[in-house]
Amino acid sequence: MRYGPQTTAIENLINRVKYLTPEQVRALGDNDWKYNYGVRCAVRDELRNADREILWDKTWCVAWAAGEDVLWGNSRNIARDAILALFARDLISEADFNILYGPWAAVMDGSTERT
Repeated sequence: MRYGPQTTAIENLINRVKYLTPEQVRALGDNDWKYNYGVRCAVRDELRNADREILWDKTWCVAWAAGEDVLWGNSRNIARDAILALFARDLISEADFNILYGPWAAVMDGSTERT
């Protein structure tokens, strides 16, 4: 499991990032991701407690590289939060998952529900 228990879902999202259209990137960038800050911090704490923070850092480095030529500004933050939600899915509540994954899902999947 390269990225933990959710490797397949994370790999699928990272691969999807590589092929985002400019319209999708703009739509992602229109999200007000800064309100996810508190949840993001709490999830990072959960990762530390589960001794998975180093694996998260490696996962995000791969995702960052995949989106380097595609994502900018807020769209990069939305992708990061979606990948973080998938990465920590087994550690966090459904509500926290939806807060982090919801902005990505709203643009890419047309919903804000847990997938």
